[in-house]
Amino acid sequence: YTVTYNPGTYGTGSQVTDSKTHNAALTLKGPIFTRNGYTQTGWTTTNGGDKAYNLNGTYTDNRNITLYPVWTPRSYTVSYNPGTYGTGSQVTDSKIYDVELALKGAIYTREGYTQTGWATSNGGSKAYELNGSYTSNTSRTLYPFWTINKYAVNLPAGTGYTITVQGGSSSPVTHGGSFSFAIAVDNGYIKGNDFAVKANGVTLAENSGVYTITNITQTQTLTVEGVEEDIILPTPTPEP
Repeated sequence: YTVTYNPGTYGTGSQVTDSKTHNAALTLKGPIFTRNGYTQTGWTTTNGGDKAYNLNGTYTDNRNITLYPVWTPRSYTVSYNPGTYGTGSQVTDSKIYDVELALKGAIYTREGYTQTGWATSNGGSKAYELNGSYTSNTSRTLYPFWTINKYAVNLPAGTGYTITVQGGSSSPVTHGGSFSFAIAVDNGYIKGNDFAVKANGVTLAENSGVYTITNITQTQTLTVEGVEEDIILPTPTPEP
């Protein structure tokens, strides 16, 4: 009996045959055909059908048969590494040949930074967006791309004083930065006994007329308390 091995629609390689003797088992061939992006993992009795025989399996039927390769798409490993500064464990995804893989989102953390993408090298430039598409048929290791956090400094719009930003300060402020400003009391107002300048409820100290918030790690809201109208009482008229 003739066992014919046919490459099928997608296989590369020439058709070959084996001769099977009546009532004698025949050891089938292994992976003799190739296909880009796929691995031959068995034999089927129809072109593109399901696996009927293993590679190097046993054929015992006393009849002629044509066998075709069973194809399994290759898979590629996408590894996510926290890199030098990230907190979190390394994880992996499996990417199938010619099937788009949706990358993971922000799975790592870093103090003062936000993960905003994926880089192909530790500390490198952003190559992929969070939850972006990965289409390459290659294994790859990805690292978090970091963007430093910035925090707003909210200035009050109170009455009786003017705030002037000092020393090139601006809002928002990058993580760990500082913000300096001065306060001038307007004409007709004075600093009362309970005058205080606060950032997020914490009293700031004045240094040569300038207030500075240092090591900023969150949004700051300034308040100015104790500015009062300068009420001038009339001078009493002497009694005659």
